[in-house]
Amino acid sequence: MHLLSSVHRAIVLIDVEKFGDPSRTIVHQRAVREGLYEITEKALTEAGILSEHYTRDDRGDGILLLVDPVVPKCRLIDQFPSRLVAAIREHNAKSADLARIRLRLAIDAGEVLFDRYGVTGGSVTRAFRLIDAPILKEVLGTSTGLLAMIVSDRFYDDIVRHVPAAAPDTFLPSRVTVKETDLMAWIRLPDHPFPRPEAGKVIDSWWRRLLS
Repeated sequence: MHLLSSVHRAIVLIDVEKFGDPSRTIVHQRAVREGLYEITEKALTEAGILSEHYTRDDRGDGILLLVDPVVPKCRLIDQFPSRLVAAIREHNAKSADLARIRLRLAIDAGEVLFDRYGVTGGSVTRAFRLIDAPILKEVLGTSTGLLAMIVSDRFYDDIVRHVPAAAPDTFLPSRVTVKETDLMAWIRLPDHPFPRPEAGKVIDSWWRRLLS
């Protein structure tokens, strides 16, 4: 990748939990995909992120968004997740059980290169590793909430910790090891905050795994 031909983008990955569940028929999967796009577009609009300020790439059971620098990154963490949760609730309230949705959300930023096939770059690869992190899947799987989000350590340090409205103290650090990637990241449950251990209490095994 030639640095001079690359551009900076915020990278947002959204993925449906258990999209390929054998219980889901193709009719259910279609309803889930349609719901996913409606949910995402509604949340983006309500967060003040206009369609002309991002590109969208279909990932089958998810969506890749590349957001222009004109959009303040704080909107992706203090507005977008809560709007996403509200839109999921609306979708689920009117959907059959197997068409209901829970989502994983990964957010990062960096240089990307557009070519005739799509987009590439180390930051894009990193975002895909974040969304595939086993600990993120486990956190959502054990939560009663609808959304689990993860951001890279750099994104947390550059953006999240400086935005009080993003509730940076509700993010917890975790090591992510996927394929050739081994890095630190930060996880948050926007609609089901982590139960923090009391001072002096022993952290249980789940917390030990999360923080290891």
